[in-house]
Amino acid sequence: MVAGLTAFGCLTAIPSTAFAREPIIIGNLGGIPISCSVYASQIAVNGIRTEDNIDAVNRVLGKPWSSTKLRGGSYKNYYGGVLVTFIALDPNNPVALDIVAIGKGMQTPDGVAIGMPATVLSTVYGTADSVVTERHTASKLDAAKQKEHARRLDKTIYEYNANECLTMSFVVQNNAIVEIHIHQDE
Repeated sequence: MVAGLTAFGCLTAIPSTAFAREPIIIGNLGGIPISCSVYASQIAVNGIRTEDNIDAVNRVLGKPWSSTKLRGGSYKNYYGGVLVTFIALDPNNPVALDIVAIGKGMQTPDGVAIGMPATVLSTVYGTADSVVTERHTASKLDAAKQKEHARRLDKTIYEYNANECLTMSFVVQNNAIVEIHIHQDE
C-alpha cells in the first residue's frame, strides 16, 4: 500500500518563490483533521525518501554499517548517522518506511540540517503542523542539577505533514536540530 500513497490529498507543484505552502486541512488515516504544510518532494534526507528501495538507499549512503533482518523480509539498516527501516510489501523489493537521521551533514532538500537553530524551521517551512514539547523533571534534584537534567533531556518536536500518510519531524534540543525523522504510514 506504500506505492501510490503520495497521490493522495496534499500534493501540488512546489511554487518557485517559497518553500512553505498554504496549509491544507484533510483527515488523517483515523479521520482526525490535520494540516499539511509541506510537499512530498520536500520530505527527504540527503536524497533518501520513503519508498526508496534498499539498492537506491545503498547507492546514496553506501553499504550499511549494520543490518538487522526483521520478520517478513523487512530490515533495519544503520548507515552511520541514519537509521532506515525497510518494509517488504514485495518480498523481493523492500522499501524505506521510516528514516531517522542524527548525523552531522544530514539535511533536507531545502537545506535544513542537523545542528541548525530551530528558528530555521519556521523560516523555511512556516508554522509546524504539530508541536510536542517534552519536559523532564526530577523532583529530588536541587535547582542546579535539575537545570542540567532538563538541558540534557527536554526536547521539542516540530512535525510537518505532506499528506495523511507522510510526515517529517524535527527534534530540537537546546534550540538546535538534533534529529530529522521521516515516516510513511503503511
